[in-house]
Amino acid sequence: MYMPKHFAEDEAAGLAAIAAYPFAMLVTWSADGPPAITHAPLLLDPEAPRPTLLGHVARANPQGRALETAGPARAVFTGPNAYVSPNWYPSKRAGGQAVPTWNYVAVEVAGTIRPLPDLADKRRIVRDLSIRFEGDGPDAWRLDDEPEDFVRKMLGGIVAFALEIETIETKAKLSQNRSERERRRVADEVEPTNPQLARAMRDAMASMGGDPNQINPLQPAEMVIDHSVVVDKYGSPDAADENERLEFERKTRDVVGHGEVRYVFDSDDGVNNSGIGWLIDDVLIDGQ
Repeated sequence: MYMPKHFAEDEAAGLAAIAAYPFAMLVTWSADGPPAITHAPLLLDPEAPRPTLLGHVARANPQGRALETAGPARAVFTGPNAYVSPNWYPSKRAGGQAVPTWNYVAVEVAGTIRPLPDLADKRRIVRDLSIRFEGDGPDAWRLDDEPEDFVRKMLGGIVAFALEIETIETKAKLSQNRSERERRRVADEVEPTNPQLARAMRDAMASMGGDPNQINPLQPAEMVIDHSVVVDKYGSPDAADENERLEFERKTRDVVGHGEVRYVFDSDDGVNNSGIGWLIDDVLIDGQ
């Protein structure tokens, strides 16, 4: 997974995201064909000594054969996500330039499949899944309420497995490359339709501190540019001096070239606009 440093999260954050958003894309490989993919809920095993996912697929699913033997696998989880309009940024309204982007939380794990053919393991997985998603209401469905012969027949029709996690990558792209002022505006805009994403953005802001122009100090970019007068296409004052513009572009191009750059610009309203993006042919592009 492409992982700019300022969007990377630790393993604990990834496991929390999996627990909250357990519906996954499970990927396995075979020697004689393309990757096999199944979409299914996967639950973290609270009894395992290391992070492990539990799940099952239908025995009729061709991928089930790969899950009956030990082998490599990946699972991809997608958390809250939403489109972000550049028109939401205060700097855009002040004359700056920006492009659309997408905020999201995603987790990718890699590990080894361990088949779970025993009836007791299958029963536990189905029971745990139903308890998790049925809840505790009086009408909640419970596996143990069904006749035993029916349960055994149904469990015979699934392939159960554990995915023992070896690596976990967590990406939370939550506008960390914008000023706190702009992050708050984006969170406010997505709140009505995606409160989970808005909450994740506000949690990220809280972890970064209260400076309205702060970029995450724990994930420094390669270069800091602090220049009060810059070219118009970067959101500068209209009266930018040509010599200042050329000097800014020269410094940027010579030091960074084509690559990641942190920028800090003064806008017309006197509030610094800051972020992290990519400098490509002298055009600053929002980091994805």
